[in-house]
Amino acid sequence: MSETYGDVDSSSDPAGAVAWQERMARWPAIAAYKRRSCELLGNAAPVIDVGCGPGDDVVALGVRRCVGVDHSHVMCARAAERGAVVVRADAETLPLADRSVSGVRADRVLQHVAAPRSALGELVRILRPGSRVVIADPDQSSLTIHLADVRPSVLTRLIRLRREIGYRSGQWIARAPSMLQDLDVEVIAVETFALTLDDPADAFGLPAWPVIWKQQGGFTDEEISEWNTAMNHPADFTYGVTFVVVAGLKRS
Repeated sequence: MSETYGDVDSSSDPAGAVAWQERMARWPAIAAYKRRSCELLGNAAPVIDVGCGPGDDVVALGVRRCVGVDHSHVMCARAAERGAVVVRADAETLPLADRSVSGVRADRVLQHVAAPRSALGELVRILRPGSRVVIADPDQSSLTIHLADVRPSVLTRLIRLRREIGYRSGQWIARAPSMLQDLDVEVIAVETFALTLDDPADAFGLPAWPVIWKQQGGFTDEEISEWNTAMNHPADFTYGVTFVVVAGLKRS
C-alpha cells in the first residue's frame, strides 16, 4: 500500500489509485471520520490539507479557505479539476514559511512515510501559535480479519505482513499524541472510528496478499489455493480496522 501511495505517479496504476481514493471516501465510516477531522479545524483559515489526494476534502473545507498539497502530479491534476488550489510538494518538506497558516490537516498520509515524527514536525512548523493540527490514520495494530474455510495461521501471517510490510508506518498513529506533546502541541481530541468490511473486494487488495507476500509469509501453494477458493466464495468474512483522528493546538 505504501508502495502505491508513497509514490502514486510511479505506481502501476495511478488512475486506479485516484479512483480508489474517491470510492473509499464515499463509505459511511470513512465519510464520518473525514467530516469530524474537518470539524476539528474549527473556523481556521487559511488551512493546508497535506496529502490532499484527489481534492475531495479541500472542496469540503472550501476552495477559498483551503489549499491542497500532494506529491503526486496525477492527484494534483484531479484536485484541480474539482476546483481546488493545489501545490505539488512533499509532506516532509513543505514550501511554506514558519508560522504561516492557521490550520493544517493530514489524512492517511503519515502512515506512508518512513519518519512520521519528522513529517509531523513539518506540519507543526508551518502553524501559527494557537492554531490547530488534525491528523488521521488507520491503526494497523487494530486490524482483524476473519474468513471461514481459511486456516488461522494464514490469517495471522497476513495480518502481520500487512502491519509490517504493507505500510511504512502502519502503527504510528498510536504514538501521535505523545509526539505532538513533544512538539509543544496540546492534544485536544483523540477519537476513533471503526471500519468493518464484508466484501473482500473492498479490503485494500486483500485477495492478492498471499501471492504478493508469498515469500515473506512462507505461503505454500496449498495455502494459496485454499485462499483463492475462499476468495471466490467468501463465507462469514469480516475485515475490521480502527481509524484514529488526533487534533492538537500549537502552544507557541
